[in-house]
Amino acid sequence: MVLLGLLAFLLLAARANWVLPLIGAMLVAMLRLAPIVLALLPALLKALRRSPVGPQDAPPPAGGRMSRQEAYDILGLPQGAPTEAIVSAHRRLMQKMHPDRGGSDYLAVKINQARDTLLGN
Repeated sequence: MVLLGLLAFLLLAARANWVLPLIGAMLVAMLRLAPIVLALLPALLKALRRSPVGPQDAPPPAGGRMSRQEAYDILGLPQGAPTEAIVSAHRRLMQKMHPDRGGSDYLAVKINQARDTLLGN
């Protein structure tokens, strides 16, 4: 804040002829770096979205058993669905919700647990 006040004073006092060229050089440098920053932006946003395991991403308790109805609901299948449908739904959901693709650890654990519950693993 003090630095901005000092720069404003120098500009108004006409004693800072070097400030405007410096600002121009900084703008040119930022424009040259813009394509690099924009190319890296998706990876940066993905890295920022992935947070360490916290309360919202904590896996379920090890002793917690999932009911068959809950497993069918998670996989989006009707009760009594065949094995092929269970495997297919698991694969489809894991492709969308895998932590390496921006999904949640918690959801991946729940999807795997639903598959294991229904297939008897």
